[in-house]
Amino acid sequence: MSPEEQKKKQRQATEQYEQEKRALQQTQKKMEEEVDRFKKDTEKLMDKVLYLTKNDSWDKRVFYRQMEESQATIQSENRRFTQKVEEKQIELKRTYQRDIEKIDQTEGTT
Repeated sequence: MSPEEQKKKQRQATEQYEQEKRALQQTQKKMEEEVDRFKKDTEKLMDKVLYLTKNDSWDKRVFYRQMEESQATIQSENRRFTQKVEEKQIELKRTYQRDIEKIDQTEGTT
């Protein structure tokens, strides 16, 4: 493989790595935005329910507990998703580094 071909392959590997990395970051950002939006919507809903039921005799503590459990579940899933994205980024970086090493080794054997 000529030095030009090697540089081209390295450049392509780098571009692909950067593109996949950006895609993962955008996905993570979207997820974080969705969780934030969910939290805000939930708070609005809770305020509205409390306002509409301020004179009712039902147990508001049960409602609060259920809403808090829902939020905890969403946050837990968000952490799990974030961890998976981070693991994917690490694997992506490893794959990129292996590809670059293979390209470098190919140069050494020619």
